[in-house]
Amino acid sequence: EGVQFRLVPLDITDRTLFTATDAEQLVARINGNDVASRSLLRNQVAYLCFGMTEDATTTRDLLSLVQPTATAPPTNLLDRLYEQGALQSCDVPLALIFWTLSGIQFIDTWAVRRRIHQVSPTSAWPFGKREERLAIGEATFLQFQQQILDLVDTQLTFGQARQINARDYFDFLPPVGVLPLQEGSRRGIGVDTFFTRQPHRAPEVIEGALVEPLLVQGPWHSPVFTREAELVWVYRVRQNQQALNVDSSVRPYLIFTSSHVPYQAFANFDMARWEYGNYWQPPVTEERA
Repeated sequence: EGVQFRLVPLDITDRTLFTATDAEQLVARINGNDVASRSLLRNQVAYLCFGMTEDATTTRDLLSLVQPTATAPPTNLLDRLYEQGALQSCDVPLALIFWTLSGIQFIDTWAVRRRIHQVSPTSAWPFGKREERLAIGEATFLQFQQQILDLVDTQLTFGQARQINARDYFDFLPPVGVLPLQEGSRRGIGVDTFFTRQPHRAPEVIEGALVEPLLVQGPWHSPVFTREAELVWVYRVRQNQQALNVDSSVRPYLIFTSSHVPYQAFANFDMARWEYGNYWQPPVTEERA
């Protein structure tokens, strides 16, 4: 017995793997020799591997799945590679690598890694795919965390990280994510700059007890399409804010979620700390030309 490592090339001219539209966009981003283009490329290929692009949703024609024997076609890039035989059933994808003549540009593990889960090969309906859907949702969270920290901590300067705009660096955001926040000398994003094209409120304070439920239920939801100007909820966590006042090693962060993830910052006076209460705000509105 043994282990064999190998590389599987992704041919963007192969129309069984990539649509003409996707291929054209990928070529433009490969040729764009800047951090934003590399980030968009990484994000796009990751979501093709997740099968969570705008065209991949089954809700456009749900009744096409009505036959009890209907089998879902491959919905993501990895499934197509298995169907082609480029990946075998014994193969376990470990990482997505973008490699040019200049060297390795990025390595993204969670674009292709999935935790072990049951798969129902016969049902096209979501019921048989619950575990797979959750595993992919969790991977979107982990992939984003890896990519945003690569950007903020290594690929951009302090000032550049502060000016990141979500739409310029990501086609898709996970349904729940954690963002490093710039405060003082601490590296991070600027919340209003990052979400400047996404309708959002100023960050609202929630208790730490709500964080785990948010992270658990978030992956069940669909990703945020940044070009659709979808609303996002933005939260600060009380325990993190308090710790920043006494410990300079603590890193400030905020949590964002898709608007489809139930809102958490309901109006209340905090049970123990008045200054971290939440107050009612009018609904978010967006003016469109």
